[in-house]
This record gives sequence, structure tokens and C-alpha cells, in this order.
Amino acid sequence: MSYSDFTLKRVKEELNVNVIEDRDLFSYIQEIQISDYLLTTLKYNVPLAMAVGTEKIRSELIIANVLLEVRRILDIQPLPAEAGRLCR
Repeated sequence: MSYSDFTLKRVKEELNVNVIEDRDLFSYIQEIQISDYLLTTLKYNVPLAMAVGTEKIRSELIIANVLLEVRRILDIQPLPAEAGRLCR
């Protein structure tokens, strides 16, 4: 089942998930600046990804670039055997 078929209501009902909305889990995390490269890339890619509208295109044009930015910020160097995964 694709991601777009899920709703919060359905996940809560079918998977018996409790959602806690009154906790500020990430307030202590300091904001960081994204690179000019990611900013430029997203300005170009997001409208295209949203116009095409498929999850595959959104993943390739948006998500992949955000993950690469996270990799750059955290200085994660994947092992050659695991080049397709963002791991140490």
C-alpha cells in the first residue's frame, strides 16, 4: 500500500497507535542552516515534483536531496559495500 493511502485516523485504528500531541519533543534541538545548494535545488525541484505528483518523483526530487543534505551535515561516510544506504 502506498504512503498516500494512509491517513492518521486509519493508522491509529488499524495499528492501535496512540498519538501524543501535547509534548514538545524537539524544542531543545538547535536550528541549522541548509546549504545554498539544497535551497537552490529545492526551489527548482519542488514545483516540478508537486506538478507530476507521484511518490516516486517526490522521493527522487525532494526526499533524496534532503537526505543527502543530512548526510553532509552529519558527515556520514557510507561504507563502499553499503553505498546505497546512509549509514556509518
